[in-house]
Amino acid sequence: MSCCETSGDSSSDVGESVFIVKFKIGSDAIFNANELPKEEKLAIGILEVQGAFNEHHVALRKAQKCLNIPDLEIIGVRHPDHVSDKIDGFIIPGGESTTISLFLKRNKIDEPLRKWIDTKSHVTWGTCAGMILLSKQTENQKIGGQPSLAEMDIDVLRNFFGRQINSFEAPVKLKKKKVF
Repeated sequence: MSCCETSGDSSSDVGESVFIVKFKIGSDAIFNANELPKEEKLAIGILEVQGAFNEHHVALRKAQKCLNIPDLEIIGVRHPDHVSDKIDGFIIPGGESTTISLFLKRNKIDEPLRKWIDTKSHVTWGTCAGMILLSKQTENQKIGGQPSLAEMDIDVLRNFFGRQINSFEAPVKLKKKKVF
């Protein structure tokens, strides 16, 4: 079984996989990796402000290998000029949504990003904090609210499992010496 078959639909009797991502907000944009012309470059922007942007780099490289995408360019976005039509898709990673939203606003990335998302052919994906930033309605905001891109017609409940400050790591002692 190929690495793509676990996340895609097997669409033929020879075991080819179709990988379809439909994340465009408010339109019908679909990315089908099997329909991408082999000579065409695919450019994905990742907001590299804070949080899990490196994990998205790794996942995109794995997808590139798995889907045989010959020319994938990953563009780190940290400045308004980085948001351009050169980018085919955009990822807003998880992290701390308040920190990311303040960075976007203070560095004037929020409006160019909003305009980019509103373009029909653009695909956008937000994970965790990225989803919070994309949502039109956010519950459990900090006092005074939180800046948002307000592009996705969803209601998000922040800190559903508790605040990050309450997260922790601790050593665990196991009674048995052999775990596996």
